[in-house]
Amino acid sequence: MTLPVITVYPDAIPAKGQAQTAFNTNVNDYLTWQVTFATQLTPWITYASNLGAALVAGNLPPLAGKQLDAVRVNAAGNGVEFADVTAAGWALLDDANAAAQRVTLGLVIGTNVSAPVDEITQLQAEDDASTVFGTVSGERLGQAIVANALPAPDYGTGNAALAAGAIGTYVFAHGTGDVTFGSTVAGSTLRPTSAARSVRSGAFTTATFDEGSTLAGTWRCMGTFDQTVTGPDVGSGNGPTILGATLWLRIS
Repeated sequence: MTLPVITVYPDAIPAKGQAQTAFNTNVNDYLTWQVTFATQLTPWITYASNLGAALVAGNLPPLAGKQLDAVRVNAAGNGVEFADVTAAGWALLDDANAAAQRVTLGLVIGTNVSAPVDEITQLQAEDDASTVFGTVSGERLGQAIVANALPAPDYGTGNAALAAGAIGTYVFAHGTGDVTFGSTVAGSTLRPTSAARSVRSGAFTTATFDEGSTLAGTWRCMGTFDQTVTGPDVGSGNGPTILGATLWLRIS
């Protein structure tokens, strides 16, 4: 582009103190120059406009084949690039609001999409495999939970279904060695029995209760277990000895 010519005012500027003749001459010359200057402004305005367009075009990628594409700032933030926008994309971009976009997409509230709800929070609806089906409002989720609420757990029925000796069951048993409340022992040290294992007087066993086989797993003492307790002499020269038993809970 050729730089337009601007004629600089060549004569003296009319000023206070000049002779009248010189002042009049300078005023006439200045007015004549202004007419010329005005005609030279139009090429300058055109030149500036063309220069600006050239600078913009110089920063753009090639325009060929980019009809109806959008221009955006690149990821580096130091230039621009074209983004391919389809006719469907432009149809949405020129919509004034969401309602107009729904019309463009052919979506009818209550038919294709759910009606808006007051809650802002949206939760993803997923199956057990974490496959996302969409979003559900807090209100809708609450309604679904209430409508499909599970019944209260029946712990009694659940406990009754446990097999004897299973984890979570109790047993009255005799063990080996004294055990304090809350301590745990191996089931191999316990044998199911009655409230007491046996009662002895001296070297003679006066009463013995049946006992079962040793148990599996680990058990927690739910009482205080004394393996043997010997009572005071009752006149025969020997006090009674009781082999204890207590309640145990299987924990593993």
